[in-house]
Amino acid sequence: MLSTLTSYRQIAKDVDRALELKASEAVNARDTAYFEENIKSIETIDEFLGDTRIYNYAMKAFGLDDMIFAKAYMRKVLEEGVTDENSFANKLLDERFKEFATAFDFKGYGTATTVRAEATTEIVEKFNRLALETDAGEDNEGVRLALYFNRKVSEIDSYYDILGDKALTAFFQTTFGLPETMSSIDVDQQVKILEKVFDLSVLQDPEEVEHLTQRFAIMYDMENEEMSDPILNLFSAGGSQPSIDEGLLLTLQTLKLGG
Repeated sequence: MLSTLTSYRQIAKDVDRALELKASEAVNARDTAYFEENIKSIETIDEFLGDTRIYNYAMKAFGLDDMIFAKAYMRKVLEEGVTDENSFANKLLDERFKEFATAFDFKGYGTATTVRAEATTEIVEKFNRLALETDAGEDNEGVRLALYFNRKVSEIDSYYDILGDKALTAFFQTTFGLPETMSSIDVDQQVKILEKVFDLSVLQDPEEVEHLTQRFAIMYDMENEEMSDPILNLFSAGGSQPSIDEGLLLTLQTLKLGG
C-alpha cells in the first residue's frame, strides 16, 4: 500500500486531469447530464425537492449524502435562506448547510435561483470534486482528508470554521495528535486548544499549507500503521517498527506553527 502522502501527491499533481476522468465515468456523466439539462427549469423549493435526481445530485455535491432522506430538515434550510443571521442554516454549526442554502437561495432569488452559476456550473464542479475525494477515501481515508483540506483551506477564516467542519476537525486533530474526545468539550475551549498548537495565519502561506499536509499524512500513517511505502520506510529502522529520524521528530514535535 502506498503511503498517504504518495497517494495524495499522485492526485494533487494533476487534479484537473483526475477530475476529467472522474467526470467521464458513466454514472457520474449520466447524473451530471440530467442535472445540467433540468436544473434551470426548477423555479421553486417544491420543484427542487420533488425532483429526486436533481435534489440528490445537489446534496452529494455538498457532501450531504447522509441527509438526503431528511427533506423536511432541508426544506427548512431552504425556506429560511441565509439573509437573516438567525435563519436555520446560519445557526447550524455545520457550514455545509449554509453553503447549500446560499447556492440554492430561493428566498433571495426566487425563480432566478437556478440560472445562477452558483446553482449550476459550480454545483457540477463540486459534485465531481466530491466524487474524486470520496473514491480516494475508499482506498485511503487520509488521502480524502488531505484533498479536502487543500480544497477548503482558502475558506478558513477562523478556528470556528475548522470546528464547524467534521472533516477539517479530523484533519487538524490528526495533524497535531489531538484526541477525538476533544470534540465533546465546549467549542470555545476547543478553539483555545487549536490556538495553542498553530497560528491561523499559516494557512495563508502555500508552503506552510504543504507542510501541514505532509505532517498530516505522516501522522495519519503512523496512527494507522500504513508504513509499507518506500518513502515512509525511509523513516523506519530495520523495517519492522517505524522510527523517525531526529529532524522529522523535531518537526512533528514543534506544534506551534507560524509563531
